Amino acid sequence: MSDPLLTELGGPSTVREAVRLLHVRVLADDELSPVFLGHDVEDIAEHMVHFLVAALGGAEPYRGRDLTTAHRGLGVTDEMFDRVAGHLLEVLEEVGAPPAAVDEVATHLGPLRPLVVSMLRPGSPG
Repeated sequence: MSDPLLTELGGPSTVREAVRLLHVRVLADDELSPVFLGHDVEDIAEHMVHFLVAALGGAEPYRGRDLTTAHRGLGVTDEMFDRVAGHLLEVLEEVGAPPAAVDEVATHLGPLRPLVVSMLRPGSPG
């Protein structure tokens, strides 16, 4: 049974559009764009769509790398996490997701912080 949150947000097509807009914003953000240098941004966006759709109640399970592995060594800080989360919530509103659904997404983001944030900087051992 799928989570009604994905349906409330507008389904997978809305998530795909939100991720497209999110990546436009992230790449234009001077604080965040350096993390993506040397990485296939389109591939990252595609993985993010699949992750979010699965996490929000989609029928297909996510088969990509876990969040800790995917973000290891990138040096993502709490501030960077907050900036990306803020951009995500803004683009969800922009694509027409209802405020209550956006608020629910926000509550799902908090537990992801320790999986994404790393004290290690690129090039650091460990």
